[in-house]
Amino acid sequence: MKPVSSAGAIRTRLTATVVLQSVGTTKTTTIVTVPLVAGTASYKVVLGVDTVYNLAVLPGHGIPRASFPFALPSILKGDPATLRSAAINLVFRRADKTLARVTPPVSFAF
Repeated sequence: MKPVSSAGAIRTRLTATVVLQSVGTTKTTTIVTVPLVAGTASYKVVLGVDTVYNLAVLPGHGIPRASFPFALPSILKGDPATLRSAAINLVFRRADKTLARVTPPVSFAF
């Protein structure tokens, strides 16, 4: 991990892979697996309104650092048809690398 300085604070970037999956009643399908680069991962995909997804952050040893399910209605406070973009920001504690905070910023086109 590389220390990063930002506005007087020191952050440590996590080396890991991000996995996005769609979760069905009988089958889980991996949509994408992307590495974290400079602490971020990005992938564009159209999400289904009636689909449950799972997001996992896997460090090199493969044991999930964080893993949680989500669905569009659970992160949106508006009409999914007007969704322009969304992201999920994860912040980990430096001491033990456990998940400290998750925020899902979204933008809408009206």
